Formats: sequence, structure tokens, C-alpha cells
Amino acid sequence: MLQEKANDDMVTLKGQGSLLRLLLPSNGPLEIVLSQAKQALDKASSMIGDIGIVLETGCRRLDGISVVRILEDLIWPMSLNVKYWKSEDRETTVLLKRSGFSLEDDEVSSGNLCTGEPLVVDRSLRSGQKVVHDGDVLILGSVHDGSEVLASGNICVFGKLQGLVHAGSQGDDRRFIAVDSFMARQVRIGCRVSNEMAQSEQRWWGRPVIISIERGSFLVTERD
Repeated sequence: MLQEKANDDMVTLKGQGSLLRLLLPSNGPLEIVLSQAKQALDKASSMIGDIGIVLETGCRRLDGISVVRILEDLIWPMSLNVKYWKSEDRETTVLLKRSGFSLEDDEVSSGNLCTGEPLVVDRSLRSGQKVVHDGDVLILGSVHDGSEVLASGNICVFGKLQGLVHAGSQGDDRRFIAVDSFMARQVRIGCRVSNEMAQSEQRWWGRPVIISIERGSFLVTERD
């Protein structure tokens, strides 16, 4: 059984391509989170400049007052160039869209989104490739290291899984991940993230498995 990753209560700032990602923890009082974010940004102020930022709020449920507070206490005072917001909470995503904010997944998946219908990808995904879909995703190939699949539904990989997959990406932990050869360091279902997995510790490494959430924890079931 995979162990759920402990909730991280620290703000994270990391680079990705031409953007910086500011990850706010899903738990804890918003005022403390914003204070931590200011400290992290102050330390990196010499490198930030006008670099575009993706502001990730995880599974935190934001209302209108919370969004305004983030703007007034963090974004505006620090003159942040926020390109996109990203949330894994459905209600927050709806609120941000209705408020006119640009969402990263909308930008990434424009032209590739087929709401509610299964998406079949008839090829392997290479490093740097990303699939985002509102529904189930079937990959007729492998998901190589450095590639990503985000689906609001279930994910099935008919090949090796080495990259990152996130089933139930809108916060639904009832979804599952099925793969023919599991070789990934981490998986995500709903708002839950597994610990990184060491190859030598898993008897099912490289084998067909189904991964789901049972009683709040990751469960790996080997397939015949």
C-alpha cells in the first residue's frame, strides 16, 4: 500500500521553463500562508523581476473575500506578474473563471478538451508533453518520465507509467489509475499525493496495477 504524503504546510516557489510556480499549501489559516509566501518571494526577489508566475492554491476552497485578500495582501503589494491561477477545487475554479482570471489548465488544454467524453491518445507521451482532459483518459502507449496526464476522471495507461498522472484532478478521490507497467515515482488522485516510491521497496514495480483511494489512503491492487 502506498502511504499518503504528509500535508505540506510550507509555501513552495520553484521554476518551470519560463515561469515561476508559487504553490500555496491547501491547509492552514490564509493569513499565515500569505505571510509565508511574502517571505519566500522576498528571498527570491532578485531573481523574480517581471517573470510570469503561476499561482497554485491546491485544494484550498477560496471564496470572493479570500481571492480579494490574496490580491490585496500579496499580488498587488509585491507587483507580481501572475499569468495563470491553478486550483484543484472545483468551486474555486468556477469562481476564478467567472471572475475573469486566466487558468493554466484552460491555456494548456485549449482545443484538446472534450468535456465529459473519454479521450483516447493513440501514442506514447514524451518528456515535456502534457494532456489535460475533463473526463476519462486512455493512453494507448507509455507515459514517459517528464510527461503529464491530468484527468477529471480515471486514467488508463496501456504501457509503462513513468511520468506524472493525476486522476480526479478536480478533487474527486473516487477515481482510479490503471497501468500495464507501473514505474512512476509519484501519483495523484483527487487532492491526495502519494509519497515518492523507491523501486526496490515495491514488489509490484513494473507490473500491471490499479491504484485507488480506500479509507483515505492509496491502495495498489495487482492485476493478473
